[in-house]
Amino acid sequence: MGGGRRVVVSRACSLAALLVLSLPPMARAQATPQGVTPPQGRALETSAIYFAEAWDFNGRPAAALMGGSVAVAVTVHGRWAAVIEGLALTADERRTSTFVGGVSVMLRRTIAQHGPTAFFLEAGAGASYASKPVPANGTRFNYPLQAGGGFSRRFTPRVGALLSLRLFHLSNKSLNGPSHNPDIEALGGHVGIYVAF
Repeated sequence: MGGGRRVVVSRACSLAALLVLSLPPMARAQATPQGVTPPQGRALETSAIYFAEAWDFNGRPAAALMGGSVAVAVTVHGRWAAVIEGLALTADERRTSTFVGGVSVMLRRTIAQHGPTAFFLEAGAGASYASKPVPANGTRFNYPLQAGGGFSRRFTPRVGALLSLRLFHLSNKSLNGPSHNPDIEALGGHVGIYVAF
């Protein structure tokens, strides 16, 4: 990964740490409510996304992916939620840009709750289709896999913000043979808001 990409990833991690440290201390930890990240029930999430390629297994220039997502999160059991996420990304590689649209299904589990702030882990998979092969020498159809964690903070009973740091993998799982299965292994995340409904 180039020096510039390392700086971007380092700054993103520093920003996340500062956001967590800036949260006001709570007199006591509260028990995690039934459901996952607040609010319990259902929420619409919109996020800005940025991923920078962290590992290059294909002997090609590193890629960056940026764009946004719209997701619906639904409590399914206790601290677990299902998140259906629509992705709209631009993959920048070799000074060219490719549009990548896709859908992922994520599972999210709340691991701690302190007042209006909830911490969670999440992981999932999906399918995507691009305007041209991505990565280069790959295919238009790919599978995105994501895993990571983050936190959400409630501002009103219905509105809050969230930050999620993720590992992002994109490849076609050798559907067209191993010679046409380059991958993208990237680090980054989502910053956005949610509205309960």
